[in-house]
Amino acid sequence: MTDLERLARVIGECYDGCADPVDTPNNWGRAMEAARAVLTALREPSNAVLDAGADNLVGSIDDDWRGDALIIWRAMIDSILSETE
Repeated sequence: MTDLERLARVIGECYDGCADPVDTPNNWGRAMEAARAVLTALREPSNAVLDAGADNLVGSIDDDWRGDALIIWRAMIDSILSETE
């Protein structure tokens, strides 16, 4: 199961009281759309997320690693968004 499918399954379990979104193709399609929308929204991280990522990159304490954290964050989100259903 891909990361995108895992996210869609979680969304689907909460969506319209559907216990398993795979059981209803329409619910599964809507859950996948919602998963993509969530990930697209998360593609632009908050400053707190960038700071947390930058704090975990190795380098001088004086270096600003937020730009690198942003590149890594977006690459990971884009990788999930490119997963096939």
